[in-house]
Amino acid sequence: DPVARAWSAEPYREADDAVAAAWVAEQVAAHAAAGRSWAQADAHDALWPHDVIPPAGEVPEASPFLHPAFLPAALALALADRYDPALPTPYQRCKAQIVKLFPEPMRRVLPRRKQYYSTTLVAAAAQPIAAPRAVAAGLLDPDALAVETDVAVRLTAAAVEDWLAGAEAAGAQLPRPARDHSGLL
Repeated sequence: DPVARAWSAEPYREADDAVAAAWVAEQVAAHAAAGRSWAQADAHDALWPHDVIPPAGEVPEASPFLHPAFLPAALALALADRYDPALPTPYQRCKAQIVKLFPEPMRRVLPRRKQYYSTTLVAAAAQPIAAPRAVAAGLLDPDALAVETDVAVRLTAAAVEDWLAGAEAAGAQLPRPARDHSGLL
């Protein structure tokens, strides 16, 4: 069963556990009701739930493989046809249909493994991340956050704080701390 991380403040931690457990149970039940194999369930879960993130600025953003004209065709492919054992790396083998979109000369320079931006993310999370609004609102536990080392958690805390700062700038009334917390991660 999933459990909430320690940085989720009380009284939300218990509710977080319940929501997470219910969500997992719903997903498993939906896969069973649809008669999906483990491979089909994994393929389904690789895309859903999928939230479209609106553009962050003036530069247009696009996800061509999620385009409404492309996605149904891609999803219609049988799972076995999405894999090609002849490709040179495990990553490319699992992305066979995408690799085949490129002309042969270009395939030699395609990524041989999944591209992560961990160095950039670690650098972004290495700095102290202030979250005083989230702590004051009772969303995050300052003691747990102070010792949190997971980059994804630290960046999520920073994103929550940024969102709250934006809400405050737009006129929202946020709770003020009952006691002094630096809110630094």
